[in-house]
Amino acid sequence: MRRIMLASGVVMALATAASAQYTGPVEPAEESPEKYVPMTIGEALSNTEDGKKAVLEGMLVRKIGNESYILSNGRREIEVEIDNDDFPETPVSETTRVRLEVELERHMFRPNDAEADSMVILD
Repeated sequence: MRRIMLASGVVMALATAASAQYTGPVEPAEESPEKYVPMTIGEALSNTEDGKKAVLEGMLVRKIGNESYILSNGRREIEVEIDNDDFPETPVSETTRVRLEVELERHMFRPNDAEADSMVILD
């Protein structure tokens, strides 16, 4: 019995060493998650792809609901949902420039909006 266990241990060690030295073709890894693409608020509003990840910059000019805000770049505005735990510890006012990584939400009968995944203060 001891010889069988010893022999199986040697076989496993050789198999492990052999696989570590493998130089043949390798299946591609799963695609990396979609990257956040920088875009303007105007581009975000006209985006036709639901779930598109984007980077938006501007100022949160007003709060319109519990976790809903209006992000403005001075020319265009988009509604953004930001979870309270995504806010930085530094206070944010209507004059604070922020960068948001968002997932765009396309709508048929109202303007597109976004849900923030993260926020960074630029000022």
